[in-house]
Amino acid sequence: MRDVPFVFTTQTGECSVAFVFERDTMVPIPAFPVEGPLDIVGAGDATTAGAILGLTLGLTLPEAVLLGGCVSSITIQQISVTGTATIEQVNRQLLDTCLFSEDG
Repeated sequence: MRDVPFVFTTQTGECSVAFVFERDTMVPIPAFPVEGPLDIVGAGDATTAGAILGLTLGLTLPEAVLLGGCVSSITIQQISVTGTATIEQVNRQLLDTCLFSEDG
């Protein structure tokens, strides 16, 4: 693992969280709250896709993993369909969880 620049992993359950391991640092990334029935099929794919998108947009690794968690939290609430997350849904989820303000 010495040649691997970073790793991120998720832990689900009552206390869902993601962890970013970069060099000698571990950063916990909070999970987004979700309610109601959930369909977790594809949750990991959604998390990875959101994180990769974040990295391509120039976010830091922790910020990118947070974006991945945001995308996944939206897609798992879409029951019996292939879940997607629109830009509007992502913006709303970020604002609703008080992680970001509308002012920037």
